[in-house]
Amino acid sequence: MLILLLLKKIDELAKKSNQSRQQFLKKLVYALAIFSQQSGRGEHLKNLIRANIRMMELCAISMENPHDMLKEIIREYDDDE
Repeated sequence: MLILLLLKKIDELAKKSNQSRQQFLKKLVYALAIFSQQSGRGEHLKNLIRANIRMMELCAISMENPHDMLKEIIREYDDDE
């Protein structure tokens, strides 16, 4: 019974868009496949952004270390004068 109701609804939607049931379902499956691919790409990009942020944090830390050393050397030099 549920299947018959589902087929009736699919037929109504297909008729509204001037398509056969087969054409309607084919386009629906295609759209779902494209959506699925896009969702996967979005997750991949999120992971890539997280990795880039982490790398930038590490670069910032590594740049601070020599900067702190230079400040200490300058401070020692100023104290000697």
